[in-house]
Amino acid sequence: MAERQTRDAVSENGTHLFDSLYNYLFCMFASTLLMERPVLGGALFLAAQIAQMTVRLLLPGSISPLNGRIRVAMYVLTGLCAIITFGMVLIYPLAVGIQTMWLLFSLVLIMTLRSVFVRRVLFGSITRKMSRVQAVLRIFYVMILSIGVAALILFVSLPADTSWYLLGGFALTCLLEMLTASARNTEEAPEDRLDPEPKNDLNQLEHINAYRAFRKVLSLASAALQVTLIMIYTFIGTSAAELLISLVIAFACTYPAARIASWLLRRKKNRDPGNVMLFGLFLWLFSLYSFWLRTNNGATVWSYTSLATCSAGTAVTMAALRALDTAMQEVVFFATGRKPKEELKLALNVTLEYAQLFGQMIALIGLALIVFFGEGAPPFREGVMVQPALLLPAGVLVAAAALAAFRFPLSKQHLDKLHVFLMLKENGETNLPLQKQLESVIVQVSQRHYGIRALMVVLRLFFRSRVRGKENVNPQKNVSIVFTCNHGELYGPIVSNLYVPFPFRPWVISEMATPDSVYDYIYENTVKRQKWIPEKLKPAVARFCSPLLSWMMESLGSIPVYRNEPRKLMNTFRTTAEAMEAGDNILIFPENPRDERFDTHYYVREGVGEFYTGFAMVAPLYYKKTGKRCQFVPIYADQKRRTLTFGESTFFDPDIEIHQEKHRISAWLQGEMLRMAEEA
Repeated sequence: MAERQTRDAVSENGTHLFDSLYNYLFCMFASTLLMERPVLGGALFLAAQIAQMTVRLLLPGSISPLNGRIRVAMYVLTGLCAIITFGMVLIYPLAVGIQTMWLLFSLVLIMTLRSVFVRRVLFGSITRKMSRVQAVLRIFYVMILSIGVAALILFVSLPADTSWYLLGGFALTCLLEMLTASARNTEEAPEDRLDPEPKNDLNQLEHINAYRAFRKVLSLASAALQVTLIMIYTFIGTSAAELLISLVIAFACTYPAARIASWLLRRKKNRDPGNVMLFGLFLWLFSLYSFWLRTNNGATVWSYTSLATCSAGTAVTMAALRALDTAMQEVVFFATGRKPKEELKLALNVTLEYAQLFGQMIALIGLALIVFFGEGAPPFREGVMVQPALLLPAGVLVAAAALAAFRFPLSKQHLDKLHVFLMLKENGETNLPLQKQLESVIVQVSQRHYGIRALMVVLRLFFRSRVRGKENVNPQKNVSIVFTCNHGELYGPIVSNLYVPFPFRPWVISEMATPDSVYDYIYENTVKRQKWIPEKLKPAVARFCSPLLSWMMESLGSIPVYRNEPRKLMNTFRTTAEAMEAGDNILIFPENPRDERFDTHYYVREGVGEFYTGFAMVAPLYYKKTGKRCQFVPIYADQKRRTLTFGESTFFDPDIEIHQEKHRISAWLQGEMLRMAEEA
């Protein structure tokens, strides 16, 4: 049940795409056959779907997760859709003289009532404890009855050949609906009305930033999905001549692409769901743009290819949302102190249904524009344009979902830490630094620093480096690692942040972490020494770099190091120990720029300078708090050969006297770096 909510919006394997949209294709097919206006049939079917969902969601007594303004907007859209439906059913036939309009309306009504009865049978199989065989038999009876009623209407109104043709298509939709309904788990049958008890719980959840951000992305993506699917099936229905061909093309454009995308995601389960979600949304958005280009050029085959990649994008997005949906159960547990009840799951499902209703309303407005202004009179002009009436709102909704996804605060590392914390809590233990860190990203307003990741991608083009010796790093479960790297002027800090394949928080000289002092430090220690920069431009370069560097230090979660300020330096060690206790790794540059072997007060360009030894004191502090022996891993950044090499690690030994152990660790790390420098 926990994963049901997003699965109702779109299934992982794509079968739910056929759950009602093959009925949509049949209505387009029937509308083409009866009056050569395919979009009109699809619009009527969608209007019936909206009416059915509106009755369940917008009547008094139903759960409403919407705030006042959005709820008013939904009522306005509902009124607009009602006017559109009234216009299509009553005014439009009078204006264009379509005598078969009511026949099409009757077929749409039969299909809608059929779906309602199937839904009630599925729900009744739970309340009345029917067996699966009994439920399937009742669904079969509903199908036979609907075929009989449709046959009566068709044969009374149309010639026999046309009636048999339409009845065959109608029977095919009955078969497909029966198969999908029979395969569905009856325990997941949705309720027609939900208990309004969860309203207070919903208000409480609104104060959880991570949950609120997740729900926003989910709502926008679900609404975009509805518009996108209607656009896909409308294009297929207007470009394929036969119903069976339309179904085959629809299947080929959705099912395989969704299956392949889901299979690729399952191959590597350790992916960050937030990054996967963004990838899916951008693939989705790019595919919509590609579809727009292809249809403008009249390339039908390539248009179908774009629709297939669009389906892959939706599958990737929804797979990521399913993974996050499961994680949200732990998020709510952490923020509220109690495990989510069944009502909260149902409330999230209602949120999804509202999003689907919103998307369908937007799609209906687009279809109405095509029906009233874009669909020509007989003979039907092949290739009715589905843009911008459907393509534009789909693109806007996907873009809005992508922007909302950028504000989702939780990374894979946060989710792993959350799981660890809840396991500790279940065992009666606690971890205050970890709890504080999780509260800052889950409850408080926070967002991920995608900007620094994008900047790193760009910087990698200019700072190429090969990573060697990664196998020397053997992370221990729930034990922090302290990476130490040489400076090599700026090369070491840059390439280590770009290429170290482990998460960490770097130590940074306090002047670089304080916005007011960044300019002076960067000018005196870096810009001033660059001979290739004209003297007159050096202050301007330093001013330009200062805010960028300050933002970078904040985005990297850097820990400021206060030299020659003992009291503030204690804060550095205290913050570091808390970060390690919360599960973070640390990156330290222990070289002393005032090496007595050199006349300058700058970091050596090549080789390894003398080390400060005080940095190693983080180990006993960490051991005192957690009882864990942290691992020290040396890294050598070679600017000449463009390599980043990991050396042999060492562990803190609590049995050795602290000052002696501090010097041993420092000597070991420096020796390993010197060895790597000589072997390079």
